[in-house]
Amino acid sequence: MNDADDFDDLDDEEDEAEKEKIKAAEQKAKRKARLLMSALIGGPAMIIAVLFIGSHILFTDSSPSAVDISKAYELRKQSGMSVSAALRGAELLGDDLKGADADNATSDNLPTDNASAENMMPDEYQYFSFVLAFTTNLKNSNKMVSVEIACAKLAKYIEGDNFLLEMTDMEPAFRSVILGHLGEFKEDDLDTVPKREAATEILRLALNEELLKYDYKSQIDSLYFTSFRIF
Repeated sequence: MNDADDFDDLDDEEDEAEKEKIKAAEQKAKRKARLLMSALIGGPAMIIAVLFIGSHILFTDSSPSAVDISKAYELRKQSGMSVSAALRGAELLGDDLKGADADNATSDNLPTDNASAENMMPDEYQYFSFVLAFTTNLKNSNKMVSVEIACAKLAKYIEGDNFLLEMTDMEPAFRSVILGHLGEFKEDDLDTVPKREAATEILRLALNEELLKYDYKSQIDSLYFTSFRIF
């Protein structure tokens, strides 16, 4: 009889232990479920909070600008309130900013039109030199004349560039004109400096007529013999 009671007690103890294990397992499972739920709820909230703080730091100017400080100084001074040393320093900075604004306004009033800017530029001489010398027989003479020629125009920068382009374009036609006129000179037409200067003027006028003939706008202001030889 005592043995049966002992077995019953053992069974009861085993049942109690089994129940304790089951209860502990259930509690453990509940704790895991609560942790998982907290993670599911708290994780996104944490991410949102981090993003909000990060964006606030990145995109918000936490320090006042110099203009804001200057305005604060003016308001406190007008209201009779005490002004800190930092704001007194801002008064000078505000004056500098006002001066900068005035300078910007002045610079904005300057002409920006290309034509106006070009008109403000000084005139400069643009020079064109023929690459090859001009050599031909003198009229009624066994001698020959050989000259090298340069042309000049007083013009502004862009107009001067056009002059050089047109002279380059007309160079083949110019060579024919110059050689034709040089062949009309006699030796005694070129034997002094004043006579040679008169000859260059004749050539200048002839080349300008050729430019007009082909509807070019440039005109030669001066023509020079950079080299002169009769042989």
